[in-house]
Amino acid sequence: MHSHASRAFIFVSTSAARRGFTIIELLIVIGIIAVLSAIALVAGGKVLTGGKRAATQDVMRVLDTALDAYISSKGGNPPPWVETVPGNDLTLKRVFPVADVRDVANNAMVNSVGLFMLQCVDVPTTQGHLNGIPARFIASRPIRGGNNIRSIPTIIDAWGNPIRYVHPAFDGVIAVDSAVPGTGVELDSLDLPDLKTGQTRGFAPGQTVRRTYKNSDDSLPFGADGDGATCIGNRPYFYSVGEDLKTGFLTETNGTLKENRNADNVYTTIPALPNEKL
Repeated sequence: MHSHASRAFIFVSTSAARRGFTIIELLIVIGIIAVLSAIALVAGGKVLTGGKRAATQDVMRVLDTALDAYISSKGGNPPPWVETVPGNDLTLKRVFPVADVRDVANNAMVNSVGLFMLQCVDVPTTQGHLNGIPARFIASRPIRGGNNIRSIPTIIDAWGNPIRYVHPAFDGVIAVDSAVPGTGVELDSLDLPDLKTGQTRGFAPGQTVRRTYKNSDDSLPFGADGDGATCIGNRPYFYSVGEDLKTGFLTETNGTLKENRNADNVYTTIPALPNEKL
């Protein structure tokens, strides 16, 4: 009897031990799966972001090639201004700056790449390159914010945001005080062309624009203002604001750097970025 009782006790204890070990083992497996899932998500996110950066760079290389074709055909950079007809009014020709600037009154970025593409219409070699850009990177955007301003084709990055074009005539920092909303530089104070008969400015007289690298407003459409960079060798360049839809430097009131928003910008040609301590 004693022998049978011992065997029964051993059987019960062993069964209980096996059940406990199975639960622990299950918890360990669950923990391993959770860790692997987290690693996979992080790695997958990096691969996705890296893929979008690469795709954006590929598109911008086409834009760079189109720019080279324009320069080769015309003997120099595209003009810093372009004439376009707003809406369907063929009697009114407006002149717009091909600039990576914010229209302060309407709180919207000028569609600089779209305006560049308008300049390329009469250059067949340039058009040939632009026609090779996949349809998913082509969108329609207003020339700038405001009413009665026509929309034109433009090129977007892999995140769906407009790619930007910086002309040497409007590079660097164009701003009065980015800490004060509504401030900027009057368009008339820039290098305006002499208007011809039938032409008018694409902005109202005294309209202000800014291209500052210090901006604290995250709610503006198309992200913050320009990157504040300067062209290298007097050649225009293209860039994307990246995944965060922000660009420039965010600083404290005392001028201390708080956030470098140019860090995730996508470039094919790295411009001369501004000193964040300025």
